[in-house]
Amino acid sequence: HLLRGMHREGAVHETLGNRNNLIGLPQTLLRLPSDSAFCVLELGMSEFGEIAELAEIASPQVRVVTNVGRAHLEGCGGTLAGVARAKRELLDACNPGDICVLNQDDDLVAEMKPSLASSSASAGNEVPIVYFGRGQGCDVRILSAAAWGEDGMRTRVSLEVRGKGILRDCDVCQPGSLAVAANVAAAVATLVALRVDFDLPTLRQGLSTYSPLQDGRGKVKEYFWHGNQVSVIDDSYNANPTSVRAALGMLVESGSAGSRKHVALGDMLELGGAEEEAHAEVLAEVLRLLDQGAVHSVALAGQRFGQALQSAAVSSPAAAAAAAGEGGGGGGGWVCWREDAVALARAVAEADPFADGDVILVKGSRSMRMETFLETLNAIGLIGGL
Repeated sequence: HLLRGMHREGAVHETLGNRNNLIGLPQTLLRLPSDSAFCVLELGMSEFGEIAELAEIASPQVRVVTNVGRAHLEGCGGTLAGVARAKRELLDACNPGDICVLNQDDDLVAEMKPSLASSSASAGNEVPIVYFGRGQGCDVRILSAAAWGEDGMRTRVSLEVRGKGILRDCDVCQPGSLAVAANVAAAVATLVALRVDFDLPTLRQGLSTYSPLQDGRGKVKEYFWHGNQVSVIDDSYNANPTSVRAALGMLVESGSAGSRKHVALGDMLELGGAEEEAHAEVLAEVLRLLDQGAVHSVALAGQRFGQALQSAAVSSPAAAAAAAGEGGGGGGGWVCWREDAVALARAVAEADPFADGDVILVKGSRSMRMETFLETLNAIGLIGGL
């Protein structure tokens, strides 16, 4: 988005949808227009070796690692260290002139050391790094970030950019201050690595006009439900324990003072041996938010959350009722579980928990197809989606 705002139309080519694998990435490159100035590629992985192969195909000049989270554990030895090892493949075999962009706030990312391909390696010839984060030594430093606006659907960020100065109180049209600040800092650090010539007013304009373009990637949509205006944070594309916690933080920050918050979560997959523990931890977090009144209702889909509810039933009446196929209360709220997203949407519609000004988060792993939760509500009475 920032690159588009600073260059002519058609200058930026990018990965669309989930075309980040050994099929999609070559397709993206084959569609690269000859007059494009920049190509922004997402490299995905589910096991060791994939990013190394994708990096060899793409041969990027700027290599960005934003974080290491509990995703794709199944194919990475079941540990965060394994995920870090898989992501570090992007920094191996760099070419002379390449630059790396790393998140200094993430210990597993900050300790990564890029290396040149063996044919180019020589003493004293190191790959330069642009760091972003909250630390004093960052090239792009986050000074502050907070939820903003009457509806809580914006984030106000202040940044210090080495060599440019301080950008104060820039409003980004996206909730979730922690994640937004990190993403903004990563994007600006990438501009620095690309040696794009920009000033702070241009940067402010670009950030203030940003909103997610792709459905399912955190896009906020406005709907009407039985005459009540509700906001939906559509993060249905994928989920893992790290991203779910970030999304829950986004939800709690969003909305106006009287807004109630609702969570619709589908199972998190590809976690290997950590699967049971991960679902139990996420369930405990959402039940805690429910008991505190930070969340009004929790709707869960999938066998793994069903098993977690069974285990939590001993200590939580709400979990016990939900595991039995009933709506259960907790802290004035409500919990529901169904086998899949469509059945879950029908149960939620029957309970009719949404009031004017409420905010709904929808998230789950790709194969859970949580977008069908919204599609089913659309068919029943959810109107809008702008």
